[in-house]
Amino acid sequence: MKLKKSISKDEINELPIGKFEGHTLVVSKPDEVSTALEILAQEPILGFDTESRPSFKKGKAWPVSLIQLASADIACLFQIGNMGLHPELISFLARPQVKAGVAVRDDAKAIAKIAPCEITQLIDLATIAKSNNIQNISLRALTAITHGIRISKSAKLSNWANRQLSEAQISYAATDAWAGYIVYKSFEAAGFLDT
Repeated sequence: MKLKKSISKDEINELPIGKFEGHTLVVSKPDEVSTALEILAQEPILGFDTESRPSFKKGKAWPVSLIQLASADIACLFQIGNMGLHPELISFLARPQVKAGVAVRDDAKAIAKIAPCEITQLIDLATIAKSNNIQNISLRALTAITHGIRISKSAKLSNWANRQLSEAQISYAATDAWAGYIVYKSFEAAGFLDT
């Protein structure tokens, strides 16, 4: 599998919109965590992302509100802004499953500010892209390069601290984690992970 080394914004904007079409679980209560993690435990590779309430003031950052984990057909959105960072989720993040995304170390640091949490097997897709001479390393660009689809960023600056997520937020959050999964699988097929 040969991948393009670059893609322009105009080229991305011409692509069809792609989004996660599988099953999404929104986990907003502590008693829902175990069920979601049992499902995710079956997956050797997960796309990984977080969302925080946007800050429009320089130097002000809000804590992580949402942790997203997804495979090809399941996405689990953990509303930690509502229920806190559940001990079972902390343990799960330390498991030796691949967790792939862009800027995942930043996501891990932000999660660790809420509660001590060691997240293992983090794979930064931007780092892999750079080491294979791909010039555009945002998740949106990498999804366009690997799958010929455009992921919408329209819900990015919405309020992720809301107790009830909108349908647009749920779709956006699931798609971002799923995109990490599908880009990882494409990199695997291209031989980028054989180092």
